[in-house]
Amino acid sequence: MSCKQENLRLRASEPVVLDDGVTLPPGVYWVCHKWIDCTAVDGSPKRVGEKFILELTVTQIADYGGRVPANYAAKEFDLSQHLRAGSLTVV
Repeated sequence: MSCKQENLRLRASEPVVLDDGVTLPPGVYWVCHKWIDCTAVDGSPKRVGEKFILELTVTQIADYGGRVPANYAAKEFDLSQHLRAGSLTVV
């Protein structure tokens, strides 16, 4: 089993509403794609725990209309559900 990650870009064609009132305007965003590679019981490779993480600074959170968390310099948002729903696409 090994943890892996890569940076990739996601595109929002329309505004995407995240947690804490943050709304991403249409555009392209760099995210960190993380996952775990492991081997299934039958010996075949399997990818599990896949996530697409966007890190925003408190300034960006405020610019996007969100509530700025106290004592934070940045916050991570998991965009996986938005990618699966089609709100975001891989560029």
